[in-house]
Amino acid sequence: MKSLKIGALALSVLLSTGVSYAQHEVMLISETAETPADSTTIAVATVFGQSLRQAAESEYPGDPIAQGVFMRGVVDAFEATSASQTAYHQGAATGAILIQNLQQLQSAGLTIDMTTVGGMMAIVAKGESLGMDFASADAHIQSILNPTITVDPEVQSSFLKNMAKRDNVMTTESGLVFETITVGDGASPQPTDNVLVTYTGRLADGTVFDQSENPVMFNVSQLIPGFTEGLLLMKKGGHYRMYMPASLGYGEQGAGDAVPGGAALDFEVVLIDIIPAQQ
Repeated sequence: MKSLKIGALALSVLLSTGVSYAQHEVMLISETAETPADSTTIAVATVFGQSLRQAAESEYPGDPIAQGVFMRGVVDAFEATSASQTAYHQGAATGAILIQNLQQLQSAGLTIDMTTVGGMMAIVAKGESLGMDFASADAHIQSILNPTITVDPEVQSSFLKNMAKRDNVMTTESGLVFETITVGDGASPQPTDNVLVTYTGRLADGTVFDQSENPVMFNVSQLIPGFTEGLLLMKKGGHYRMYMPASLGYGEQGAGDAVPGGAALDFEVVLIDIIPAQQ
């Protein structure tokens, strides 16, 4: 069998002209090559070469110059013979991955100057500072990706005061404003009991943040403090409404995207049944 070797230099010259390798069938043969390419090498080159062609055409459709540069980079990587050359190509590959990651962050809402961020990364990688430590930088990014929704404390306080003026309302020492819409005629639950209820949870502006489509069962003692306190005041079969400050609800941290930190809550509840704790 003739000695075959794909001439890397010749291939680089061909690709640098911008001629699309996808449009020409080219076989570069060197009769005097020192290292013969056996059948396995040819097979591997054929399989991976086809994949590279598809990758280049997919990444740079209709741009033979860019396709050629892409392939020249692949060939250069295989020609790396020193540690520094190998490190360079590994760095370039890592950079390509970082670019994709940063583009995803841009899509998520971050404004990033892609023309300068690479050099700035290199400065930090050398141990120098750009004016932020890791914790403050991460907190800045998270504040953009996951903004904290806050409410006006005065609005929340005013809401609770107005609700406390309604008819059939009592305010407990904890600050829970408890309204009786329909008095139940059964027993009241105990802290260890389970209860079957329907409920609607609203914010002070009337936004519904949670609602049961069907009756649900809760353990009385495993709920937010205001809900637990209100359940203990109810009677089976009753219909009630509870207004509570954030301290009896989800606190200053809120609950995900549904409930802002510091939000007063408004729960309308029907106590359907009480299931005593098993002895």
